[in-house]
Amino acid sequence: YQRRVHGIYDRQMVITEQALRIVSDTIVNMALVAAVCFVCMLLFLRSLRAALLVLLAVVAIDVNVLGTMALWDVPINSISMINLVLTIGFSVDYNAHVAHAFVHRFHCGARDARVLATMESMGVDVFNGGFSTFLGLLALAFQESIIGITFFKTLFLSVLYGLASGLVLLP
Repeated sequence: YQRRVHGIYDRQMVITEQALRIVSDTIVNMALVAAVCFVCMLLFLRSLRAALLVLLAVVAIDVNVLGTMALWDVPINSISMINLVLTIGFSVDYNAHVAHAFVHRFHCGARDARVLATMESMGVDVFNGGFSTFLGLLALAFQESIIGITFFKTLFLSVLYGLASGLVLLP
């Protein structure tokens, strides 16, 4: 990638432009991915209320991940930007499965009975999915490269907050 302005090219320009745009590009990318996920949730859940609740949970998870990243001194750069976009996908997964099970348990009667039936049918599976993802990420915890460590930290937070949201807050 080369950028020519009146025949002048400097490698530092690419780095400077990235540093200037990284926060705004991260916000735009996360918003676009969240919007696409919302449309997909509408199609699959067939419930505006459930899709909005899952979207709200995903936004809350990403805010928590960003806050914890700040506490852990993980900077916003191109590596963490990619991981934050991936975080949305992980966050949707746990919450959408629980919401889908709840929406389709209408035959169970009252809301409390639907929540109980949902957690009986999906709770263990969602937990196992999160736990196996964590085990897969565990190898990255011992990396010495900044890419591996950043990947581990952001996706670990995504799994942690996603499971908490999908299994505790959403139901």
